[in-house]
Amino acid sequence: AWISTFVMKEPPVGWQKIGVVVVACGIILTAAPSIKSISQGTIAILGFGVSFSAGVFFTISGAVNRSFQKKGGTFLVALAVTNVGGVAALVLAVLVRAQGNLSRLLPSLTSHQLLVLLCAGCVNAVAIASVTLAVKFTNIANVSMILSLVLVFGVLTAWIVFGESISITFLLGATAVLSGVLMGQTGPRSLNKNENKQEQL
Repeated sequence: AWISTFVMKEPPVGWQKIGVVVVACGIILTAAPSIKSISQGTIAILGFGVSFSAGVFFTISGAVNRSFQKKGGTFLVALAVTNVGGVAALVLAVLVRAQGNLSRLLPSLTSHQLLVLLCAGCVNAVAIASVTLAVKFTNIANVSMILSLVLVFGVLTAWIVFGESISITFLLGATAVLSGVLMGQTGPRSLNKNENKQEQL
């Protein structure tokens, strides 16, 4: 929302503002149970910092995509250029992990694991392409708010697929995120229309 408002000059409107606040509260609520002791709290804070940084960089990438496409750039060029750095960093990380020898990694993977990883990579590619296309038609705050649903689907996957127990606070946080997204997308249109008219004036 900050980048959308102050950098892109496209602030959230109407119920989107309320949705952003509710989503933020939900994210904070899900992170709160991690801090149980000083040592765990340090790890939790470090994890939050890294996650927050990743979110910021991802949002900046989306802002660059939107700015480029609004000026006439094509979707495919935007997708390719903004992900070159990520691909280069991934290759470098793999080479470092394999100590310069990729054949060292392959024996540790079964054919089933390799297939799952390839499928996951394809799904991730579709997700990145979808976000790149989405920012062409709506503001960054709106796209980021919808992307926060990954937390909700993460909870469902952990519970249904992996059989993990979900704490009450985490469940409440995921519910808040879902509620915030619904508010931002389906809130009363009258408020959104009024704000749009004021901006036009």
